[in-house]
Amino acid sequence: MKDVEIFNSPMFGELRVSRNEKGEHLFCLADVCKSLALKTTDVVKRIGCDPDTIGVIDSMGRNQNAYFITEPDLYRVIFQSRKPTARKFQDWVFDDVLPTLRKEGTYSIVQPKQIASYEIEDPIERAKRWIEEQQQVKMLEAMTKEQEEQIQKSAPKVDYYDQTLGAINYLTPTQIGADLGISARELNKKLKEAGIIYFQSGMWNLYSEYKRWNLASTRTFNRILPDGNTVANVNLVWNQRGKRFILALFNNDFDVKAAIAEINGKKQAALAARANNNQPTLF
Repeated sequence: MKDVEIFNSPMFGELRVSRNEKGEHLFCLADVCKSLALKTTDVVKRIGCDPDTIGVIDSMGRNQNAYFITEPDLYRVIFQSRKPTARKFQDWVFDDVLPTLRKEGTYSIVQPKQIASYEIEDPIERAKRWIEEQQQVKMLEAMTKEQEEQIQKSAPKVDYYDQTLGAINYLTPTQIGADLGISARELNKKLKEAGIIYFQSGMWNLYSEYKRWNLASTRTFNRILPDGNTVANVNLVWNQRGKRFILALFNNDFDVKAAIAEINGKKQAALAARANNNQPTLF
C-alpha cells in the first residue's frame, strides 16, 4: 500500500494524494468527484484517462482500492463540473493543496526543488529543467484553450438561464436538482408522484392546494424553430421558499407530511394538521 497524504477542507472534506513511480502526484478521483458532484465512472469515460489503482483505508478501517489520477487529469475533471462550488474547489486545490505539496519538496523525486532552469549551473540539468518548463507551459495553454472552448459552448445556455429562468430569487429544477445530485427530469418525476405538480399543455404546474403556499412562479421565453417560426415556452421556477420545501421532501423520501414536520417542527406540524384536515400549513 502506497503512502497517502490527506488534505482536509471544511467545505469539501478529504482529498487524498499519493505518488506514482515517477514521483508525480496522484489525486483520489472519488474525492474529487464527490466535491464536484460528478460520477466517477462518467468522468473516466469522458476525459479518457487511465487512472492508477491504489490501496487505501476507508472511514470504517477497511482496505479498499481507489482510482487516482494525475495532476493534468485533475484539471480536466475540475473543468467538467458546472456546480457553483467548483470554482471554490479549484481555488482550494490551486491555492492550498498544490502549493503545500510543492513546498514540501515531494512534487518530483527527480527534481524536488523545482527551481527555475536559469538558476541551474549544470548545462545538462538546466536543459532538462527547461524542457520540463516548456512542457508545463504547453499543458497549461492546452487546458486554458479547452476551458475557453467549454465556456463558449456553454454561453448560450448561460445567457438563457440568466436572462429568462435565472431571475432573482428563482431557481430552475436543473439548479435545485444539481444540489441534490439528481436530474431535473428525476426531480419533476418525484414531485409529480408526490402530488405536488402535474404536466399539462407542455408545462409543469402546481396543484391548486400548493399554489397558495407561494413556492414557485413561471417564466416565459421564446424559442426559434428550425423552420424559422417562434414558439413561447413556459417554465416552472422555484423561489427560496420552494427550494426549502423541495429539500425537505428530498430528505423525507418525498413524503409531504414528513417534509412539513421537518420544516415546522413535529409538534407544530401536528397541531396544524389537527386544525386543518385538508392540508397542514407550510412555514
